[in-house]
Amino acid sequence: MRVTVAAKDLGYGGHARTVIELAHGLQSAGHRVTLAVPESAAVDWPVQCPLVRIAPGGPNNLPGSEVAVAADTESFDIAARCAGGRVIRFLGRFDPSYAPDPAAADRSIREAAAVWATSESIGARVRSRFGKVAAVLHPGVDPSVFRGRPERRPAGVGQKVLLLVAPEGPGLPPRDLGVAYAALDRVRSVLPGIQCHALCRGGVRPPGEGWVLHGRLPDHQLAFLYNSVDLFIHPASGERAPISVLEAMACGTPVAGVYGDGMNEIAVSGYNAVLAPPGDVERLARMIQLALTDLTLRTHLIAGGLETSREAHWTRLYQEAAKAVVRAASTWR
Repeated sequence: MRVTVAAKDLGYGGHARTVIELAHGLQSAGHRVTLAVPESAAVDWPVQCPLVRIAPGGPNNLPGSEVAVAADTESFDIAARCAGGRVIRFLGRFDPSYAPDPAAADRSIREAAAVWATSESIGARVRSRFGKVAAVLHPGVDPSVFRGRPERRPAGVGQKVLLLVAPEGPGLPPRDLGVAYAALDRVRSVLPGIQCHALCRGGVRPPGEGWVLHGRLPDHQLAFLYNSVDLFIHPASGERAPISVLEAMACGTPVAGVYGDGMNEIAVSGYNAVLAPPGDVERLARMIQLALTDLTLRTHLIAGGLETSREAHWTRLYQEAAKAVVRAASTWR
């Protein structure tokens, strides 16, 4: 089939990476895939299929498609014009809760011929609100890049932590970060020698001094960073499936975080991560301290994380996408 995958932006970020891997997966299954983005859009990931930049006048430079995938609310109308209304809406989050125009986000899901989502919790919200069953396509990692390195710091009492510092979405404030900052302050009062690193996304920076800041990094540099720290902290409790957690696990880095719909689909506290209830500063501080100082627990978390990451590779998404697009198209014939 001819398939167009439309997105407003393919800059650094988990959903953008998943959209590109989705396109690669459909292409590897024998479909003729075109990625379509606005003329001014960032494309920060390697692309292995034809890429078309759409002029402001519209999609007149796009080939006709039998199926189109809209990766966000803003690309839905373009996708609809490319494929005569046969649009699959691909959700990396439940967009009506985050998009600048909730009504447009609602319409993009309601009018879509099929819906795909990157987590079971997003699919559950789609089913509850729209009565549609979403196919779940699971994000993954590249095991040739995200893996433990021979030069990795030896296991022992941890000294370096890495906190993901990111907004909830474009133009939205961060959520849950205040709890993580407070928890780390308490840990530093007990373990004054720890170094705090921040992986900063979306222009957000941690408050105060004493932080080592890291911006957007290519995959190989990001993998090196995961390997250089003793604990990765993912503070968000939303419905997204956090790819960064899988990346850290694949590098043999223990993970701390909070219970949440997306995190719960990847992390099991005490097996491959340590988790605290959202908003519980004391509990999160205790989990971080344990993950840094308890060698038996650290060894267990590393083993559980590696096992989890082995199952979470992009090949799995390729297989799921190939089945899902055939299943969706069969309902239109």
